[in-house]
Amino acid sequence: MKMMDDIKLTYIPDSHGWIKVYLQAPNAELAEAWFNSFWNHNATSQDEPEWIFDNELAFCTTWDKFKRAMNDIYLFILLNEGEESNCFKGCEGGAMPYAKELAKAKIAEMEKKDSSMRYGRQGHVYTLGEVYTNDEKSFTSGRNAGE
Repeated sequence: MKMMDDIKLTYIPDSHGWIKVYLQAPNAELAEAWFNSFWNHNATSQDEPEWIFDNELAFCTTWDKFKRAMNDIYLFILLNEGEESNCFKGCEGGAMPYAKELAKAKIAEMEKKDSSMRYGRQGHVYTLGEVYTNDEKSFTSGRNAGE
């Protein structure tokens, strides 16, 4: 897993401090691997993701948990990159300041999905054909059919 360039993150906030994060990847295996990474870093307590499509899933979390998990995920990515991880030795704060900047940038590029209800929207008009009956009494105003 490299730097989260292969996934798209979007979210829907609610009024109680929770967010629903949508994770879209090129394939289901990669989407599930990223979900497991978020789960391992305590972004969510859901044992299983909510699958939206074959390559897109969703999970619920809070902003604090999500930001902390993003910081930790980027920290682990930076430290596991091999030779590049040695460049953080002797730096003030180590790799964490860089991880926080990368996480902040990824969070800033997240798209917010619209969750508002729209009232008075134009609906679709469907026709079902002609409605008819053989019993003309059923068309009598104010009476049940057949009376």
